[in-house]
Amino acid sequence: MTSHRRFRKGRTRRDAKSTLATLRLESLESRINFSGVPLGAAPTDTGEFMLGDVSVTVVFLESMQTGGVDPSSEDWTEAEIDASKAKIDEALQWWVDTLELQNTVHELNFQINYQYADSPVPTRYEPITRAAAEFDKWAGDFLDYVGAERSDDIIQDIRLFNDSRRVAEGTNWAFTIFVADASNDLDGYWKNPGGIAGGFSVAGGAFMAIPNSRPAISIAHETAHQFWAMDEYLGSKGYYEHRGYYDTQNTNALVDRPADAPPVVDSLMLSNMEMQRAYDNHTSSTAMFESIGWKDSDGDGIFDVLDQPLSLKGSGALDADSLEYHFVGQASVGVLPNLNTAGTQQSFNQFLQHDMTINTVAAVQYRIDGGEWRTAETYDEYVADIDIRIELPSSALHVVEIRAIDATGAIVSDVFAGSTTEITATTEIGATGFLFDDQNRNGVFDPGEVGLSGWSVELVDSQNAPVATQIVVEPDNFGAGDQIDDLVPGASFSAFGENIIGAFPNVFSQTNAAATTGSRVFGYYRSTVDSTGHFSEWNAQQQLRVDLDWPVSRVSIDAIGAGAGSIGRLEAYDAQNNLIGRYTTAELAAGQAETMLVETDSPQIAYILVAGQLSTSVRLDNFVAGQAAAVETDPFGAFALPMDVAGDYQLRITPPDGDAQTYVIAGSAEATFALQPLTGFRFAIKPDSLDWRNPYSGSDINDDGQVDLTDFEVAMAELLAPIYSVADQLDGDHQSPAPFLDANGDGVFNVLDAVRVLETIAIAEYSFPSEEEAVLLTGNAADENDSLDEPETSTSDLDASSLHVAASSVTPPDAALPYVTVNSAPPWSASYESTSLDGDWGLGNLSADDQPASQDFVIEGEAVVADGATFSGSPNSVVTDDRILADAADDIFLAMFNGDEEEEIGELDPFFAPWGLLD
Repeated sequence: MTSHRRFRKGRTRRDAKSTLATLRLESLESRINFSGVPLGAAPTDTGEFMLGDVSVTVVFLESMQTGGVDPSSEDWTEAEIDASKAKIDEALQWWVDTLELQNTVHELNFQINYQYADSPVPTRYEPITRAAAEFDKWAGDFLDYVGAERSDDIIQDIRLFNDSRRVAEGTNWAFTIFVADASNDLDGYWKNPGGIAGGFSVAGGAFMAIPNSRPAISIAHETAHQFWAMDEYLGSKGYYEHRGYYDTQNTNALVDRPADAPPVVDSLMLSNMEMQRAYDNHTSSTAMFESIGWKDSDGDGIFDVLDQPLSLKGSGALDADSLEYHFVGQASVGVLPNLNTAGTQQSFNQFLQHDMTINTVAAVQYRIDGGEWRTAETYDEYVADIDIRIELPSSALHVVEIRAIDATGAIVSDVFAGSTTEITATTEIGATGFLFDDQNRNGVFDPGEVGLSGWSVELVDSQNAPVATQIVVEPDNFGAGDQIDDLVPGASFSAFGENIIGAFPNVFSQTNAAATTGSRVFGYYRSTVDSTGHFSEWNAQQQLRVDLDWPVSRVSIDAIGAGAGSIGRLEAYDAQNNLIGRYTTAELAAGQAETMLVETDSPQIAYILVAGQLSTSVRLDNFVAGQAAAVETDPFGAFALPMDVAGDYQLRITPPDGDAQTYVIAGSAEATFALQPLTGFRFAIKPDSLDWRNPYSGSDINDDGQVDLTDFEVAMAELLAPIYSVADQLDGDHQSPAPFLDANGDGVFNVLDAVRVLETIAIAEYSFPSEEEAVLLTGNAADENDSLDEPETSTSDLDASSLHVAASSVTPPDAALPYVTVNSAPPWSASYESTSLDGDWGLGNLSADDQPASQDFVIEGEAVVADGATFSGSPNSVVTDDRILADAADDIFLAMFNGDEEEEIGELDPFFAPWGLLD
């Protein structure tokens, strides 16, 4: 009968610990797959740390009765099969129960396949009569029996078979247990005097082989080897040896143990009573636990190999139409660098210390205004693409927080916090903010306005010149044979290795046709018995080191295959010599190139080491360190510009290529960076106009989205000290930051434009003629640019290509008033003629009938302004039926020429006093 047995520690959260796991029988088909091949693992990385789900293939070897090489002396019986399976069950359950006692959030599940135990596999050999070192004979028979891929490397073939099982079963790791029938053997051991007698293992997810006479404790011991644990008894591994994901030292070993070492503790990796007591008490040495990945440095219940926070990147904004918060981004798991020195090369197998994890992004959660966390979407992915919409309870201001979590709920990302009043990007060590289409030209991000995607945000200096934020070293920028290491500001290049002379570690520009750019690569000088001179093949014997003058968050270099199967590696270290990131290429053909890149969340990289791996060589070209000085805004209009170097910068905003429109940009561009996040940048974008009249609101002279005394003051300043006009004529086309001086749209600039601004303010404050009244007063409909209607053109509708206006230092107000209060009044019945200027200006006087009381009401937008003043006869003579215009004209006269009518100041209408016109 074929069976599958599974031992598992239940998936739990930290606050809901389960009791000791029990034995369960479960078919493969019913298993819910929450796991898979670890992120970063190669097919031969089948046993790196003992956590997660493990496929175990059990193979009982049966010698052939006829036709074999060896005479058959053993024959499995049903009772022997059941007894051996029970010992395997017990041994693997020991590990499940022992993990349960570690006070951790993790799980361990063994998925045991007894197919080849219930029906033993025929072999031409009698395994128990052979030496352990002859395992390739019966192991090869098994691989042929199951149709596995074969090569001249039997261990690699077994690993690849294990990989096929974990892929088929959806597990993280896999190993094989070979069991030899020894029921009729005199001593029940392998026949190799002076060598291995009992069970043995090829470590790191390959296989163990045991006679069926061995107890469950031996199987548990050999299982530890499958995840890199080392023997500690006499005659085995030594005290100073290292192995495992953390490169753990074998500090409980008896061999080479120093006199001052701590006392030896009971351990599954010892022998005799020390081993038995450890088994009975579900304990072992710290060195053994850590070598299999069970190390919790901060005591938070999460082992270090998986105690890596998730990453969450993206941006979000309010969708005003649907009243939803829309977030788009990506969540990914963090990976601890693999330090396993034993995994670099073993036997005929070669390992690359791949960085691996079995953590996944299980879900993305959100909460509104500090409420309860709720699940927005579930994933179970190493990298999850996120596009979520969160329904909001109302149109009021809300703060939406978003985070990614793993399956335990104990490993989370940083929390993203976005407000419904702005577009928000996840925080970077650098500058973050957004650009938006300022449709009402008020400098404020209002509901319904949208962000601008595809715009460039670039670091520049105070002179608006680009800032060099990267160290770029291209060998083609040097002459052939030039020494590079002395000529690069910000970085020092050196060669090292057994073939490099210590006194001559220089790096050169070396001509080679395989260069990724140009015709030169990085080279070095070596002197050996076989060869002396300049070379460009980098490998274990000659490696490249680049030391940086300041830490950066990004480094890259091109690797080029020097022959078939070349593998390049880039390792990044911090100032304390900690490995903080690595990149390994795929196998490269000769001349094939791949860019190796390591990037961290903050400037940590102090130096890098680069070389070919596994006895292969690569050539190197095109080194870059540091973050780029420019980014583009995303589909929301948000940007996140990483920065590495502290300093005072400006942000320069540029529209997409092909955009020929010029724009006015409002927003603070100052960026003083001190290696901390800079947030809150927002830039209001509005099209510039060649017309001297504001295309959105004629009286808004300073183009800040509102008409107020500031606009009047700008007009008065131009009247008193002209900059943009000469004798009423405006100088050429308008170009920001010049004000829009032609408030009344007559093509010239004079006092009437200032009067128009005052009229707009006054009507908004004191009266609001209806459209019919405006027609009666002027004979024409109200000017469309001073109407309540929203402008029809927005920056998002325009086709444009270059920005001619540097980023403004104007800081927009925090909020805009959506309404203005005005007064309605009946049409004025009297006419007003200015007599105060004796015909010089003819702008009216202050005599008028009293107006009836006004009535308050609220309207949205800017008040309609009546074009009530017209020229009559002399250009200095103005006739108007508009009392406000007449009053304002006299006040302007008094402000500019108060010496002529000083006696009338006390008689002026008091509501002009707040405007500062009365001296």
